[in-house]
Amino acid sequence: MAGQEVTTHLAIGTLRVSFQRAFKLAADSPPTRVRSFGALPVAVGTRGAALVPVADDESVWIGFETTRDRPAALRLRIDEAGSDPVSGQPVTDLFEGMPQNYVVVPPQQSLGGATVRETCARQFVRRAESDRQLAVTTFQFFVVGLQDAGPRRPDRSGGGARRAVGPPGRSRAGERPVDCRLPGHLEQEICVDPHGLAAWNLSDVSHAAVRLVSGDEYARVTGLPAPPPIDQESTYRGWRLP
Repeated sequence: MAGQEVTTHLAIGTLRVSFQRAFKLAADSPPTRVRSFGALPVAVGTRGAALVPVADDESVWIGFETTRDRPAALRLRIDEAGSDPVSGQPVTDLFEGMPQNYVVVPPQQSLGGATVRETCARQFVRRAESDRQLAVTTFQFFVVGLQDAGPRRPDRSGGGARRAVGPPGRSRAGERPVDCRLPGHLEQEICVDPHGLAAWNLSDVSHAAVRLVSGDEYARVTGLPAPPPIDQESTYRGWRLP
């Protein structure tokens, strides 16, 4: 375990990112909202990508929290994927506002999976069993802050981004529930950037990489046991963010 620090979250710039446990959905299961079975351990080494152990029958979703009182913007890239997990469009190397290919924290608290259309996402898994799941070896995270240190009035124009909501699958007060009709998928929407793309300091980017690994590989590298199987009888049913 030399050079490895194990924690419950990963610090990237001013963000703390956690990896929440969930079961894989069956390909024919009704669309559902994400639920957490607890945060997975994150092994952060002195070099290379951090490691997160994910069992064959589990999926993972990502929780976000800022470490300061100011928002941050995060772009996520998945090495194996040809589409952007936030916008669902072809991958680019830049932050883009139309369509929005990044999330803003706050208001976004989490990312349940990879967007396939406005209200639906595929689960993040280590080993895919259907086309409703996205197999992930490595997540690449890119985080930026606002241009200036002073207060900034949010841009309410929307600029082609999607409707703003809270945690995945939860609509704003007074609105109808999120409507995903694809079996085996998660209900998810992306919060609109309330500041506008021009507000972000895109010349100062914090980067981190995370690999999803088997329990055996995690134990071999860290010297620690992988998490035990999920105990559904004692599961906390609420949100477990960092």
